[in-house]
This record gives sequence, structure tokens and C-alpha cells, in this order.
Amino acid sequence: MIKGEHDICILFYQFNFTSSCLLISIRNNIHQTFTIHNLYEFEIDKPLRYAYRE
Repeated sequence: MIKGEHDICILFYQFNFTSSCLLISIRNNIHQTFTIHNLYEFEIDKPLRYAYRE
């Protein structure tokens, strides 16, 4: 479901619907910006399943 080389854990998924980016944390705690894919499939208060690295 997630495109990229890291096994990631989404710790923070509050985001602005006018933006296509969210902040997630990978296991080494380095923060990177990912682009939301298929935003319409997300539900508030549930983990984001579709994200890919910009």
C-alpha cells in the first residue's frame, strides 16, 4: 500500500484538506513529507493507508 523503501509508521495524520501533504515519522524518527494518494478514501481519525514519498 505504501510506495517507498521504508517501513513506516504514521504517527501524525491531521492534515489540511487544501494541501496534498502530510507529515509522517519513519522508524528512525526522521520526519519526511509524503503526498496523500486518493485523499477521498481517507476517513478522519483513522490511519492513512495510501501515501507515497514525494
